[in-house]
Amino acid sequence: MKIFNKTNVLIKGYSLAFVFTLLMVSCDQTREIDYTTKGSLSQGVIDPYIQVVTGFVPFEPGTASYDFKFNVINGEKALNQARFYKTYTDASTKESSEEVLVGTYDLSSPYRNVIELSLTYADLADGIVVNGGSLPASDEDIPGGSSWAFRFEGVNTSGEAVELPGAINMVLSKYAGLYEVIESKYVRTTSIVEDFGDWNGSEVFIGFVDETTLSYNDAWGYFAWGGCSFNFSYDPEDHIVTEVPILTACGVFSGDGPINCKDDKPKFAAIDAALGFSACGESNVIIDDDVNGEHIIKLTYGYIASTGPRQFYEVLRKKVN
Repeated sequence: MKIFNKTNVLIKGYSLAFVFTLLMVSCDQTREIDYTTKGSLSQGVIDPYIQVVTGFVPFEPGTASYDFKFNVINGEKALNQARFYKTYTDASTKESSEEVLVGTYDLSSPYRNVIELSLTYADLADGIVVNGGSLPASDEDIPGGSSWAFRFEGVNTSGEAVELPGAINMVLSKYAGLYEVIESKYVRTTSIVEDFGDWNGSEVFIGFVDETTLSYNDAWGYFAWGGCSFNFSYDPEDHIVTEVPILTACGVFSGDGPINCKDDKPKFAAIDAALGFSACGESNVIIDDDVNGEHIIKLTYGYIASTGPRQFYEVLRKKVN
């Protein structure tokens, strides 16, 4: 679950560590938080903010409706309403629509306001004009890679609009979405072979770039995400991953350059030995599951350092709930 928060806190007395402990409240909790003064501690959320619960919603033709959920956390600068806007981008022409209001929602609680809505394709298409016309009557005619972007806006007690950071994205790609890592291994070859184990159970986000390219946005294998995603290309006919990784704006993740199975297969010998099979032979493929939607992506990739290759193997399974 991805949560985008912006919180300003007014603090008098007590240590910052203690106050931050008080603020660590999951968005899944339903209890309200008392921000009133207690003893020598005065604590208050000043700016309202959004907790995005459904940060990514996959668009799939034939789906009856799509569920959206977000929380508006009110603050001392209280909001009376929240507005939800949509913008559509057509993949075939790269043209985007003007922004359209989805709905306005009253905020009755001075603390957390939970907003849940369900939108059909007709709701998504309503009011959208792109390339001089409305969206197709059938969702089957939406070009692959097309997307909706949703943003938030608040209305304060003076009737003024207040921007609320946070976003929800919807893309027509059956592969885009959240995945769980179900198999993984990282091996570092220096003067010896070091096995750093797995990162099974973690979640990563696979995004849509174009008809032959997906993006891996949340991590580099064993390492935490540092803001530098990479893309990988695949053949849409046989689902073979043809290039991984192609690094994006941040350049090389580490070391002297990327290595891949196509050009550097001998450099993956150590991870083959750790796994007991050929990582390159068993991976770099997308396995469709058009019954349950739990598509599998298997990747082997790495980079070369001055002391030897760094090798990654992982299997990702798409989350459908």
